[in-house]
Amino acid sequence: MSAHPSLPPAAPAPAEAAAPASIPSAETEAAPIASTSSAPSHNTAPNPFLADMPAGLSKNAQKRWLKQAAFDAAKPARRAKERAMKKEKAAEKRKLIELGVLEKPTNKKAKGRKEPFKARVVVDCAFDDKMTEKEVKSMAAQLAFCYSSNRASSRPLDLLISGLSGRMKEKFESTPNKPHEAWKGVEWWEEGYEELWAEPTPSSSAETIPPPPADASTTTDAPSTTEAPPTTTAATPSSTVPPVSLGFFAGQPRSRVPKSSIIYLTGDSPNVLTTIEEDKTYILGGIVDRNRYKKLCFDKAEAQGITHAQLPIGQFMPDMPTRKVLTVNQVYDILLQYVETKDWTSALQAVMPTRKMEHGGPGGRKGRRGKDGEVVEGAEGEGEGESGEDGEEVEGKAVYEVKSGDEMEVEAEKGEMGVEAEVASKSEA
Repeated sequence: MSAHPSLPPAAPAPAEAAAPASIPSAETEAAPIASTSSAPSHNTAPNPFLADMPAGLSKNAQKRWLKQAAFDAAKPARRAKERAMKKEKAAEKRKLIELGVLEKPTNKKAKGRKEPFKARVVVDCAFDDKMTEKEVKSMAAQLAFCYSSNRASSRPLDLLISGLSGRMKEKFESTPNKPHEAWKGVEWWEEGYEELWAEPTPSSSAETIPPPPADASTTTDAPSTTEAPPTTTAATPSSTVPPVSLGFFAGQPRSRVPKSSIIYLTGDSPNVLTTIEEDKTYILGGIVDRNRYKKLCFDKAEAQGITHAQLPIGQFMPDMPTRKVLTVNQVYDILLQYVETKDWTSALQAVMPTRKMEHGGPGGRKGRRGKDGEVVEGAEGEGEGESGEDGEEVEGKAVYEVKSGDEMEVEAEKGEMGVEAEVASKSEA
C-alpha cells in the first residue's frame, strides 16, 4: 500500500535530543562541590575552608571534612560561651548561699589531700627459709594489703620492705607485669634492714693527691718541724651510699637512719609502745609461722641491740578474750589508724576482727582443729592459728603476738616447775 501523496515524509530527530536533559553528564558527575550549578544559589559567599580541603575526596568525604572544619573553627566561641554561662551560674549560686538558700559546699580537694607522716615502717622479710609455700603466699598477700592501706590513708607512712629474696622474691617476680615495682612510695631491698645504719663504703672515686713540692727559693738548711698532709678529695654521699636495686626508687640512694631511732615491734617485748613518733623507724617481722618459732623477732632485736616494744593492746583492750595474735597488715593498719586519730582505743577497735572480741570465735573456743578440720577435744587455750593441715578457716598469722606481764610470769613459772609439776597441775585442773 503506498503512502498518501498529500502527507510529507517525517523528519529525523536531532542528535542532541537523544540524551534526556534531566540526567547529568559525566563531566557534571565528577565536578566538585565548589563548581557552579545552573540552579540558583541563595548563599553566594565562598566556603572559607575549601582552600585547605585535601584533594581526591569523594562528595561524602568532602561534606564530612567541611562539617568538621566548621565545628573546629567554632570551638573557641563555644568555649567562651560555656565559660560565660559557668560564671553566671557561679554568681547565682554565691547569691543563693549568701541568702541562706543553699549551704556552703565543702572543699573536696582539701578533704582528700594527703599529709604524709614522717615515720618509716620496715617489714623484715628475711625469714624465707622458715616458711612453707603456702605461708610465703600468705605473706606476699599481707604486703599487698599493707601497700593498699598506705595508699588509702590520709597520713601515709614510708614503707620499706627489706630482705626480699628466695621464694618471696620469686613470688613477686613471677606475677605478670611485676606490679610491685610500680608501688609508689615503697622502697624494696634485697639486703637486710641492717643496712639502714651500716657505715657507707668508701667511694672508689676518692683520690689521694700528694702535697705540692716546696719552692726551692724558700727552702733553708733547717729541718722542717711540720709536714704537709696529703690532700684527699671528699666523696659525695650519693657515691658512698649504695642505690636501691629495684622498685619505685630504683637507682636512688638507700634510706639511712641512726640505729637509736629504730624500734622492733614484737609481742614478746616487755616494753609497751606509748606513741608513734616522726623520724622513728618501726620494724615488723614479715613471717607467717603458725606460732612455731617462739620469740624469733625478740631474740633478733636483742642480738642486734635494737630497741623493741609491743603494741598497747593489753592496756587499751584488757577484756579481749582471745590471744592477741595479729597479722603484719593488721599491725600496719593499727599504726595508720593511730597516726590519723592519735587514739589507741579507736585504732585498735577499727582494726581488730570482730571474732577476736567474742568468746565463740576461733580464738576463744576450746579445742583446736585436727588434721581433717574437726575440733579436737582437750586442747584448751591453744587459741588462734592452730588449725591442722586441711583447716581452711585458719588465718595466716604473722609472728607478732602480744603477751601481758602476767602471762610472761606464768610462762616463767611453768619453765621452773618442770615436766612432772606441769603434768600434775593439768591433772588437778
